[in-house]
Amino acid sequence: MEPTFRDYLATVSKRRWLLAVVLLLVVGSAAVATAATTPKYEAEAKLFVGQQQFAVSEVAEGVQAAQLSVQLLRSYAQILQTRPMAERAVEKEGIDISPAQLAHAIKAEPIPETQLIRLAYRSTDAAEAQLVVNTVSDVFTEEIQRLQKPTQGEPAIQVRVVEPALRPEEPVSPSAVRNLALALV
Repeated sequence: MEPTFRDYLATVSKRRWLLAVVLLLVVGSAAVATAATTPKYEAEAKLFVGQQQFAVSEVAEGVQAAQLSVQLLRSYAQILQTRPMAERAVEKEGIDISPAQLAHAIKAEPIPETQLIRLAYRSTDAAEAQLVVNTVSDVFTEEIQRLQKPTQGEPAIQVRVVEPALRPEEPVSPSAVRNLALALV
């Protein structure tokens, strides 16, 4: 005869103290691991990549500039993560991280359906995260202005910081609530 649901409940009832001890150990381990993990803070900025406004008589040029802008979003996001950008940022502010490490740690991604790039950096120091993102943003916009300097008028493509990084108040990791909830599962 196969065990019934009532048989399972009787077994669990007999061993409830063991289940409680295991649950406490798992949740306690998760709490200790979370408390021992160094908090990481993430700062982020948003950059706008836009084109000069064109008169109706210059529609063809406007369409080309719009297409170029879409392609440039991806390219600019990649350029933001390069060693030369990291070197300029480290040199400008004396950031205490190697350019190679910074280039690897900085994250830049185009925000879909917009002309914005999200630039982010994680650090164990909230002030450093903010400084790195804002410095890389500034160095990048300066470099684009230098490269796109037109012989006359405004450059066709412009990059502006529309939302500079603020000092993060709360760490992005570890997440005590998430860790403890996973331990309960």
